[in-house]
Amino acid sequence: MAEFKQNELRTVVPRTSQQNQTRALRLLVIRKFGGKCFKCGFSDYRALQIDHVEGGGKWDVRTSSYANMLRDALMDRDGEFQLLCANCNQIKRYETGEGCNETTNAFWLSAMEKDQILEISFC
Repeated sequence: MAEFKQNELRTVVPRTSQQNQTRALRLLVIRKFGGKCFKCGFSDYRALQIDHVEGGGKWDVRTSSYANMLRDALMDRDGEFQLLCANCNQIKRYETGEGCNETTNAFWLSAMEKDQILEISFC
């Protein structure tokens, strides 16, 4: 993984519009994590997502901003983030119950353990 220092961030990401800065940060994070999905190796940057290994990404973005989360991922040295493709990230969310409240999570995990086929997911 490439390592970045806070002052290097300013030289790599020019001060343009906020949207362009966020896009540039995202590409730097993708590069830092090897440019491919940690699980399956998929490498199309359009479908790669920055994932919180232990969950909590939804909460992180709600309490801060996407750009701040990208900065945290860029500076990550503790293995809190990983790069997953959209498919692997969604599978992880279903398997761990991320993004659901406690009642809904318990329902889906119970149904998965019983191999019940459910038609609609609300997570």
